[in-house]
Amino acid sequence: MKNVVKIILLTAIALITVRCAKDTSSPTQDPQTDGRATLNNNPGDLQQRVTYTNKAVDLYKNATVDLSIIAEVSAPVVNEIPLAATHIAFHANLVFVTYHAVDEPYAGSIEVFDISDEASPQLISQISFDDTDVHNGFVQGQNLFIAGARSTDASGYDTEFTKGAIAQKMELNGNQLSLSYIEQPLPSFSNNAIVKSGNDLLNVTGSEGGGLYYLRSQDLDFTSGTAIEGAKYVAVKGSETVVLAGQSNQASVFYQANPNAGFQEYDLGKGITEVGKNMVVLHQNIIYASLGRFGLVAVDKNSGEVVEEYQLENPTGLSIATDVDDDFVYVAHGSDGLILLENTPGWLEAAKITLEGSANFVASNNELIFVADGLSGIKILRKESPEPALDPYCTNETAFVAYGGAIKDKIRLTAMGTYQESGSGNKKRWRIRNERGTPVTITWSIVSGLESGTFNIPASTEVHFSTASGGTMRIFEGLVQRDVKAHGGNTKDLADCRGENDDDDDDDDDDDDD
Repeated sequence: MKNVVKIILLTAIALITVRCAKDTSSPTQDPQTDGRATLNNNPGDLQQRVTYTNKAVDLYKNATVDLSIIAEVSAPVVNEIPLAATHIAFHANLVFVTYHAVDEPYAGSIEVFDISDEASPQLISQISFDDTDVHNGFVQGQNLFIAGARSTDASGYDTEFTKGAIAQKMELNGNQLSLSYIEQPLPSFSNNAIVKSGNDLLNVTGSEGGGLYYLRSQDLDFTSGTAIEGAKYVAVKGSETVVLAGQSNQASVFYQANPNAGFQEYDLGKGITEVGKNMVVLHQNIIYASLGRFGLVAVDKNSGEVVEEYQLENPTGLSIATDVDDDFVYVAHGSDGLILLENTPGWLEAAKITLEGSANFVASNNELIFVADGLSGIKILRKESPEPALDPYCTNETAFVAYGGAIKDKIRLTAMGTYQESGSGNKKRWRIRNERGTPVTITWSIVSGLESGTFNIPASTEVHFSTASGGTMRIFEGLVQRDVKAHGGNTKDLADCRGENDDDDDDDDDDDDD
């Protein structure tokens, strides 16, 4: 671990802030242009690219949440150039998505989603640039700050100073974008990330001539810079700053506890894919670094100790971006799709979602998850709490319940009494318990022959169910009768027990001999 503070004094270079004409017009649904950018604040037009779905995500393990893909958004096209999403930022009830052209020439876009109704996100605003890739952005107040790369042929910027990297500040018009923005060129080919710490904007501008550059947030004037070789990404949480940097043979994260402290360098003990994007995020006390073909690592911010690692077996893609919420660690893994890891020690895989394109970025607000899917646009996922488990002793619905008793070679049938709904509709309640350590298929029938059925019962599980008729029930495993019981027991009015786990009528020890 070592302190790294190298200040670049660029007093010999004049950084010129370029200002576009201020857009003072009121919001309109008609597209507007300033000759470079085109603004579309017509939700009716933009919503045509949104398809609402309800595709459940199959989680590998019993989870505390349900997860489904609720919407798919096709990628925007600028001057017949298809764009790919690069970054996603939540801000209150809005989500900002940035886009770039995968190859030359330059083109980019920014889009705004209203997520006030989480079940139905709305695409409400878009601005497109015909000469600029947009790589990253964040919102503070009524300003959107943007990192990107602009064609120097179009901008006329001094190529001795910049190869195209730019920072931009745009005024928001309520919840929508505008044509009012200022711009600042920066060294290197591309500005990969922009964040705000105190009064400064922090920008990471790549490996060639790049580093961590500080701009004044009011006017984008240059203040200072920190040289970090191979800088890839910067993230801020409160007063803390984290920078990811490295080459193919060595990667580091740089942690700064507050703007007045020095950076602490933590060697990750492995390399990073140099070409392409790599992100870092700070969640609670852990720094999560996506290292491309070297996987994902989690580092304690105070000690620099690597506390978790994840490497996908036989990958075709790269670990590009990560986000973390209460339930999952999300890994955007390129052509492999989106990987969900349980946010518990050991990082067990919870799901792998195959996408049409390439998972290039992921962001969660703990309810919605936006995934950048390459040229296929955006996928929007939603988490919901599962329906509460049925209380088998307070319903006439069929309910499977785990059995926590000793494992025995026994299948038991028990009559559970009569269950009424508000004093009427007498149903006969039964329970079949599989006390084995293996699943079993059981067929049941009322001796009168009026009702019968079959259950596939998992190991150490009991099924509770109701029949319209009483009498005697027999249960069979194949042709072998496993138990027989005449119905009996008390009468229960379910209206009296809603919300209770009342098992007073559970008389499972009344008749079962080993």
